[in-house]
Amino acid sequence: MGYHLYKSGQFHLFPRIYLDLGFIEAVLKANGPVDLLNDFKKYEDQIMGESKEFMEELNDYESFARTVGAVVNTAPQSDIIQLALR
Repeated sequence: MGYHLYKSGQFHLFPRIYLDLGFIEAVLKANGPVDLLNDFKKYEDQIMGESKEFMEELNDYESFARTVGAVVNTAPQSDIIQLALR
């Protein structure tokens, strides 16, 4: 997803997509945390925005993916909202 957004110059969509819990859940269930964490690093500047207004949210999502990403991937019935509230 990040590759296509980047190549099409739609940088304004990065925070809207990569900071969406539904998208995060879908990526974690389909691919696990490694791909998502790689995208977070690769497209960090685009996700944070020009004035870095989404830096804290990105850091929170990175931490979340590291701590519960494998659980979401291996237990597809898991409720990502409940995991986020832990």
